[in-house]
Amino acid sequence: MADPGYRWSDGHPQRKAEWRKRLRDHGPVQCGCSGECHSHEGRCPVVIHDGDDWHLGHGVALRDGGDGSDSTPWCPGCNLRAAAWMTNHPGGASRNWWG
Repeated sequence: MADPGYRWSDGHPQRKAEWRKRLRDHGPVQCGCSGECHSHEGRCPVVIHDGDDWHLGHGVALRDGGDGSDSTPWCPGCNLRAAAWMTNHPGGASRNWWG
């Protein structure tokens, strides 16, 4: 079974389809990661274009009460690193990672 938050009934595929259309119709967007991946400080500099490989990332993780409504395109590196970090830090962390 798919993880909660990634099933059709949870809206994940629909949100990804909406972003694909937006990238096609309105142009590129900057990766939505603002440091959750722990590999950069601040917003990721990667720009995602129509046809690029990208993931649907979340500002507030599902495990932290997010509902996916803040989903935006993330570069695969940021999304996978953020998921790995959350898996290895189940208690979460504050957003002041460098302070």
